[in-house]
Amino acid sequence: LSTLASTFSIQTVSERVNKVKHIQFVAGVYVLIFWLSALIWDLFNFFIPSLLFLVTFYSHFVDILMIFMLYGWSIIPLMYLMSFLFLRSAAAYTMLFIFNFFSGWTSFLFAFLIKIKGKLGYQNLPPSLLSCLLPQAPLPKYEFYEFMRNKKFCHLLAATPDDCHKYSKYPCNKGIGKFLIAMAVLGFIFLFMLIFIEIYSWKIRIYYNRFFPKTYHLWNSNLVSDRTQKDEDVAKEREKVLACPRDMISSLNIPSVAVDGLSRTVQKGECLGLLGFSGAGKTSTIKMLTGDETITYGDTIFSFQVRKIIGYCPQFNALLDHMTGREMLIMYARLRGIPEPYIQQYVDQILQILLMEIHSDRLTKTYSGGTKQKLSNAIALIGFPSVIFLDEPSTGTDPMARRLLWDLVIWTHESGKAIVLSSPSMEECEVLCTRLAIMVNGKILHLGSPQYLKNKLSKGYILVAKIKKDGKETELEYFKEYIMVAFPGSTMIQEHQGMVQYRIPSENLSWAKVFGMLESIKEEYNLKDYSISQTTLEQVFMSFANLGEKEE
Repeated sequence: LSTLASTFSIQTVSERVNKVKHIQFVAGVYVLIFWLSALIWDLFNFFIPSLLFLVTFYSHFVDILMIFMLYGWSIIPLMYLMSFLFLRSAAAYTMLFIFNFFSGWTSFLFAFLIKIKGKLGYQNLPPSLLSCLLPQAPLPKYEFYEFMRNKKFCHLLAATPDDCHKYSKYPCNKGIGKFLIAMAVLGFIFLFMLIFIEIYSWKIRIYYNRFFPKTYHLWNSNLVSDRTQKDEDVAKEREKVLACPRDMISSLNIPSVAVDGLSRTVQKGECLGLLGFSGAGKTSTIKMLTGDETITYGDTIFSFQVRKIIGYCPQFNALLDHMTGREMLIMYARLRGIPEPYIQQYVDQILQILLMEIHSDRLTKTYSGGTKQKLSNAIALIGFPSVIFLDEPSTGTDPMARRLLWDLVIWTHESGKAIVLSSPSMEECEVLCTRLAIMVNGKILHLGSPQYLKNKLSKGYILVAKIKKDGKETELEYFKEYIMVAFPGSTMIQEHQGMVQYRIPSENLSWAKVFGMLESIKEEYNLKDYSISQTTLEQVFMSFANLGEKEE
């Protein structure tokens, strides 16, 4: 029984660590329904092997069956509760097996010793207490064993009915009924504790920080940082958030290292990109907004019913290994409320768009990393919820799949959905995002559209010019001297085999003027070709590369 009971922790740990459970909650599954359905299925799985034990007690089938099923009713929720202590399924199974085995035998020996030393006069107290604490205490089985042994002994001695009877005729001897009731009550208690922890534990910490902020700051003074926004656009965005009605706020105001003083709005039809290096706080922000991580302090509110209107693609794949891709999409389509007659057609369209038809009927554990990522994106987009969170959605995908995903994301936010996307790729952010938030050390340093950030943070134009092959080396030197005179403050980026690259200050210098000046000297300095471009978003972003290290 210890082995059987411990197995029920394997799937719960796996689903929690792999974020499968969280994705189901985000898709709209109620906590009570999730755990009750799991409990009913596990009770059914517990019932089947329990029948094997009944072969030994065939003459008392109903009695033993009731003991086993009540034991399963109480032990399975306890295994669910204790699974929260582990991050690996194998460790959970091993440790809970040891716990069940030793707690069971310890309580059995304790009850046996109490039975022997009945002369103490309080032998019924410890067994009663033990039965109210752990379902592993085999007191019902011990009492049942005593009953069976006495009955067999009476049968062998052909004792009279007065000495050996089926039920006790003395009211002081209640048999195993009290222990069966204790296990039934324990099942309800453990299930209630499980639901309470799942729903309210993280809220308690939030409310504590909200109503006792001074205490929190006293304990965590080293985490509180300066909230004054240095960037004007970020400060305006924060004021805009604070001015919104409470039921329209999507904000974080968190005194922590991961995410610090982050506030911004996401409008319908907008794709907001969180751009930053590894460790900038992008993933932590999305986890907090979706409820995957506990918010130390602040609010995240989406029109009162968050889990019914958001989709979430985590950074790492949250898939069930024992289901196929098609089965998973059908399951989430049902959770999203898509009418049953249209689900199959809807799923087929998504599989076709993402080029997953050939993999749809295989188990997800056989998928490559890129295929798993495509399936995770499809789960987030299924049903087209109002707000969609994509944490590095194109990681591991091939170029064709990446382009198809980009087209789907663009179509989604153009249809009126709000998308929050994190990515380390400048190209991806430029293609998909209507607004960008550049993050460093959990803070938003700059906020705006890609073109706005280019104009605001650009350090000038980029000039690339190449001298013709038959040109003289002196012509290149004359050209370099001309650039320094015509465009004061210019800096050379690189020079290689007759090609030079300069950064030209853009203050009081228009595109037309730059092109006109270069066109007028093209023949004089024997230029083969030249190009003028604005500072790219990648170049702007790279200027923040060492900022985090300098702040540390």
